[in-house]
Amino acid sequence: MRTSLGPEIITEHRVTHPEITLDGDEASATWYLQDRVIAGGFNFMLIGAAFYHDRYRRTSDGWKICATGYDRTYDATMSLEGLNFKLKPGRALNI
Repeated sequence: MRTSLGPEIITEHRVTHPEITLDGDEASATWYLQDRVIAGGFNFMLIGAAFYHDRYRRTSDGWKICATGYDRTYDATMSLEGLNFKLKPGRALNI
């Protein structure tokens, strides 16, 4: 992601509240997603939410994701122009 988006795009992608169903060597899960994309150079921010739907399969190397997708709940976009918006990147961006 770092090389695809470049240093001027800051993103947050938070998944919580997993609901996992296990069926032998297969499982499915639904996760709640909240995300934010800040493109300060373009005076733009997006916030949104969705539900991820994943399927997993147990292998000899452990559990692996075999399918994933999501259904958007909402997207909200805004211009940062005129908001006196300041962004200070933190050290964690270099991890």
